[in-house]
Amino acid sequence: MKISILMAAALVLAPVAGQADETSSSVLVATVPAKHGTLPQTLLAYGAVEPAPDGTASISLLRAGQIVKLRVSPGEAVHKGDPLVDFGADPATIATYDQAVSALTAAKQDRSRTADLLSQQLATRAQLTQADKAVADAQSALDALNRAGGGKPVETVRAPFDGIVMSVAVGPGDRLQASAPLMQLAAANQLVVAAGVEPAQRGKLAVGAPVHLDPLDGKGDAIDGTVASVAGMIDPKSRLVETLIRLPADALPGQGYRARIEIGHFTGWLVPREAVLSDESGSHLFQVAGNKAKSVRVTIVGTDGETTVVDGALDSNDPVVTSGSYQLADGTAVRFNETAKTSDRKPADKRS
Repeated sequence: MKISILMAAALVLAPVAGQADETSSSVLVATVPAKHGTLPQTLLAYGAVEPAPDGTASISLLRAGQIVKLRVSPGEAVHKGDPLVDFGADPATIATYDQAVSALTAAKQDRSRTADLLSQQLATRAQLTQADKAVADAQSALDALNRAGGGKPVETVRAPFDGIVMSVAVGPGDRLQASAPLMQLAAANQLVVAAGVEPAQRGKLAVGAPVHLDPLDGKGDAIDGTVASVAGMIDPKSRLVETLIRLPADALPGQGYRARIEIGHFTGWLVPREAVLSDESGSHLFQVAGNKAKSVRVTIVGTDGETTVVDGALDSNDPVVTSGSYQLADGTAVRFNETAKTSDRKPADKRS
């Protein structure tokens, strides 16, 4: 009776022991499908956001005067039409304007008298023509003063476009000469990253090439830009070639970025960087065929981020091992990680 019970227990435990042996003799792996394609070839450069050379404007007035009120400070973002500064006209400018108004009034009165005399044949047509010219000259002088703001005791200077106040050259109460700079304004849609590139790499750059930029401080979102220009000389301070990268309007001046500039494309098998192993013979990776690991020798074509492009005799039907490959040898039995996506798994190889 005892013998029968022991035999029955052995029969029940035998499959469990067999499963344990199978598990212990195989390696748990995660895989991705083998995929052929292209990957951008990039060149690394570093720089910071600054206004484009053609993206700044010096704000000034064509007349002398005094700063009544300063409404902005350096670094402030402004929109088109926002007030920047209240500017009071110089007393001499106001006097000149009043004189121009009086001159125009006198010229018009003189012209009217000349016309009356002409109707009485007491003046010539040439005299009327001369009076008309005097009115036109006086009107032109007054118009010029109006354009320069001479008719406004206090004028509010407004932003000509959306932008950022880069610097302010004046303060409240300052007296200024005509055309003296008030402040420097950078257009919000005219920002660039000035990045330095090694001179030997300059020939690989092309205007219009896409650029992917990552913040150096790790904060904020990555942004995309394009190469706007490539300098034709080496910067004497950095010993690098300055490359300007055009940015969208939401960039912040002074922010540092790591730029990945596209200079071409890599073509081959796209695999995670962690899938490629190295030994004394070179590089290789593992694929899974028939639930067994298969080592495949590869040549690294290029890497971008977490993806590596390789060249080798990969089989598109066999998945590539990404996790657990360090425990594998050619022919090692494998089992799939249950957390891996079902679509990443490949059926067992049924080839003879």
